[in-house]
Amino acid sequence: MATEITIPRIDVPFAPSRTNPSEGRLYPATLDWARRFGLVTTETAAGRLRRYQVDVMVSYYAPTVDGWPALRLFTDWMTWAALFEDQIDEATAGLRPGPLAPVLDDFRAVLLDESGSRARPNPATEALADLWRRTAGDGPPSWRRRFYEHMSEAFRCQLRASVHRATRTPMDVTTCRELRGQRPRQLPQGSRFRGDEQPGARPSDPAPICPQQAVDHVHRLITDRIQDFLKAGRELPGLARSLPLSDDDLSVAEQCLAHLRSLIRGSHDWHMN
Repeated sequence: MATEITIPRIDVPFAPSRTNPSEGRLYPATLDWARRFGLVTTETAAGRLRRYQVDVMVSYYAPTVDGWPALRLFTDWMTWAALFEDQIDEATAGLRPGPLAPVLDDFRAVLLDESGSRARPNPATEALADLWRRTAGDGPPSWRRRFYEHMSEAFRCQLRASVHRATRTPMDVTTCRELRGQRPRQLPQGSRFRGDEQPGARPSDPAPICPQQAVDHVHRLITDRIQDFLKAGRELPGLARSLPLSDDDLSVAEQCLAHLRSLIRGSHDWHMN
């Protein structure tokens, strides 16, 4: 008999997501891109991509972006990530860390522009190379390196998660949050916006509990993090004045905060959709 659970409502106190006027054009364009690189080769695969609704996600995340190349690039990135994670989470790749490791190294080589290091190109690496060419552009070396390090860390976490799957070793809460919630490492020491957790500030891993208790525990963790975000937002103006920032810099900081609110609400609405 299936266990019935009740999923509590997640309170995200931000305005409902807006949609980008170009949303209707995004799926056909990204499907054409995915087919061109061999990421999607059958109608079944196209239907699966349709169910991901990456166009809706991008529309929620970037409701005010009016540049078509930027929207296309964002959508193609999300399509690549969705198809890659589909192979990790739903297919057998996530259960085979041995064969997965060299694939992830190939991805790293693409981002480092080590074009001669791949013996046998495949659709995923060729599509990633196209994305990186369109993304890196004239970006400074420091930005490209930071992007690479972030992606490399994400690949490391995927590989480590595959080891847990292959060995059927359940993750504890701390490990899961480490692997799924990476954050930049290069932040000023002592910054109130690092997100460092103080001892005792978070609930410890629960003992073996029933499914409903597990759901309720996760809900409390989500609620705590939203409250952390709200508190940080309230402290931002005071922090800006203490640095001190110029009016232009403060305006940019406030715009970034507003965009983060849109991302959080958009992620919530997309998942609930």
